[in-house]
Amino acid sequence: MRCFAALELPAGVRRACAQAAAPLRTLGTVTWAAELQIHVTLRFLGEIDPRTADKLAAVVQGPWPAMSLSVQGLGQFPKRGSPRVLWAGLRGDVAALAAIAQRIDEVAVQLGLPPEERAFHPHVTLGRCKSPFGGARLERAVREHVDTAVAAPFAAERVVLYQSELRPDGLVYRELAAGRCGR
Repeated sequence: MRCFAALELPAGVRRACAQAAAPLRTLGTVTWAAELQIHVTLRFLGEIDPRTADKLAAVVQGPWPAMSLSVQGLGQFPKRGSPRVLWAGLRGDVAALAAIAQRIDEVAVQLGLPPEERAFHPHVTLGRCKSPFGGARLERAVREHVDTAVAAPFAAERVVLYQSELRPDGLVYRELAAGRCGR
């Protein structure tokens, strides 16, 4: 099963992120994240067996610290040139969020998964570019919104282990386990 761990975002924050992406929708060939699926990925786990998923589910259940976060600014990966991923940035208690991502990565490695190669960069993925078509326009638009407030501060609520299934009508996320923040 293909899995990832994520911070679930409140509905209003997901809506604000989708609205922040709206001005970019005509500028390139992008697969945009569905509003209901917008989240903060803490660790992509890839294909794992059910026993590994069960062990990670126990970890995801926490407890996790209370965190106040806000979504601000748009960005892209890679940082310069034609974008492959368009995102909104996170501010606030990002050190606590990074510690959660690190804990999940440590357990994943103990369970035999490869360590995360990239440093944790807290962000909300808005879309993935399918081709470089419109890349220069997207890059300019992202630069113009680098400091734009996207969503007001919010309390982080849940860390979730999801199974991701690719179906003919798109990705479907199924919650396997969750832990509350602030307990």
